[in-house]
Amino acid sequence: MSDTGSFVLQHFFSLHLADGWQDQPVMYLDGWQTVEALWPMIEVFRPHFAQIRSLPYLQANENEADQALWVLANGGKWTATEPSPGAWRVLFERLTQSITVAAANHAAGNAKLLPLPAGLPSKHHTIAAVLFLQWSMVLLLPPKNEPMFPWPEGAQPASLLQH
Repeated sequence: MSDTGSFVLQHFFSLHLADGWQDQPVMYLDGWQTVEALWPMIEVFRPHFAQIRSLPYLQANENEADQALWVLANGGKWTATEPSPGAWRVLFERLTQSITVAAANHAAGNAKLLPLPAGLPSKHHTIAAVLFLQWSMVLLLPPKNEPMFPWPEGAQPASLLQH
């Protein structure tokens, strides 16, 4: 995890835990618990699956995807207009690859995938898992880049709103 990613995760913990949380013991989610923590994010993407899948993955949208994660870290929500469709595409790819990584860790018997302060309520495990695995994520696999609509190179819609 990058220094910036570590800062973002610590910021998130500070918002949801009392002062001195750094002194709490660390607990770990194993691979399957991490899959379960990530799974609710699918519902965030579900209303926009068709639009997101119609877009190519562009590295140019990765910084904006991190900024969208910063919004989540601060309790914000994503909408059909923010972040941009290109950032949504990057975030969707990161989610699917994060779930794959967590499932592979489960298959390998990794009991210590996601470190969390022991006092973090389980309702915050989803965003913690997203931040831990997806901030500045280097994709392990090439993105599935088969857009369902042949966008001209570099062109993307302004939002995920359906017309």
